[in-house]
Amino acid sequence: MYQFVRRFFGLQRRPYPFYGLHGKLARNRIQKPASPLARFAKCWASVDPRQWRSPVFRRLHSLAGSEGCVEWRVGSGCLAVYAYYFSSIAMTDRCFATIIVMKQERRRIYAVVALLVVVASASLWWNRIYQNPNRVFWDMMANNLSTNGVTRTVIQKGQGVIVSQYTQISLGQHPTAHALTVFNTNSNDLATEEISDKTHDFVRYQRITIPGKKLSTKAILGKWAELQTGQTQGLQVTSGLFDQSLLDVLPFANLSSSRRGALLRTMHQQDVFTYDAGTVKKTTLNGRQVNLYAVNIKPSAYIRLMQQVEKLIGGTSYSSLKPSGAAKAKPIAVVISVDARSHTLSQLYETGAQRTVSYSGFGVTDVTQLPKATISTTELTKRLGQVLQH
Repeated sequence: MYQFVRRFFGLQRRPYPFYGLHGKLARNRIQKPASPLARFAKCWASVDPRQWRSPVFRRLHSLAGSEGCVEWRVGSGCLAVYAYYFSSIAMTDRCFATIIVMKQERRRIYAVVALLVVVASASLWWNRIYQNPNRVFWDMMANNLSTNGVTRTVIQKGQGVIVSQYTQISLGQHPTAHALTVFNTNSNDLATEEISDKTHDFVRYQRITIPGKKLSTKAILGKWAELQTGQTQGLQVTSGLFDQSLLDVLPFANLSSSRRGALLRTMHQQDVFTYDAGTVKKTTLNGRQVNLYAVNIKPSAYIRLMQQVEKLIGGTSYSSLKPSGAAKAKPIAVVISVDARSHTLSQLYETGAQRTVSYSGFGVTDVTQLPKATISTTELTKRLGQVLQH
């Protein structure tokens, strides 16, 4: 009985092909069950009836003596056993049978159908819902307001000067902005490093190169100086780098879900950022698929949004501006590239300023220590003048 139960419930994986199926069965015209799931044969010589201790199995074996098919049902009929008797084959002949449990077959069919449904549903969700242009854009806005850090790269050209700035913004326990800025004009090269938080700004020169002129830069390179509020040092190096990095064209912050939701509702209700979803283009940027959005920024609504952001994260860059004064101003045109898979900001191009800003490293934080030993900006400027005169 143990051997029969193992075969009946499919515990023995090796199949049992019937011997002489197309010969003996065809000549004796054996009746087949109507149900495709019930097409299986059993040769009783493979299991000794003396091993069947249950009277039910003994009765089943005796019923197999009649020609045709014998059906035995258990309980409500969820399982069925079909036995075939072949008059021309002796019970001692060597034969095998294939045992199929109908419930097991149904489970396999259900599993395959379920897998196909899951794959089709996932494909439909990915293409119709997750890749929807509106969802991609507003997920990007939400990710900007819930990030621990981001790296911003700015390339700007104008009036013979090329400015390249690389800024690592960290929004952890001690939010900071760490920037490397390179100025190139008429083959002259100047590189500065700046570290900024909400209250302090530090700057130092990293490289000074003038073609055809040998400079002694030992007294100035690597010397930190602290910038005061509103103070400028060198070419376009001003205090407030941290606020400028967070409150650029698109705001960045690490806000709670409720505060983030309030800002997103403001963007929707006041139409701060508008675009035509039908004109969204798909292209490749740095090997990644991105969506291109031609966005118009409403100036008055934008100022109110930035003032709301400043109340949440701190800052005074937009506090003195009045939204009513920009009510008649023309919309600001920008082109925004959003990664189609991660729904993160990839690039922003300002049409009017001809400025390209690239973004990467979302969620990456950098623990930056503020400099301790510093000199005054007056002393740093004096040393720079002495270096350039020699």
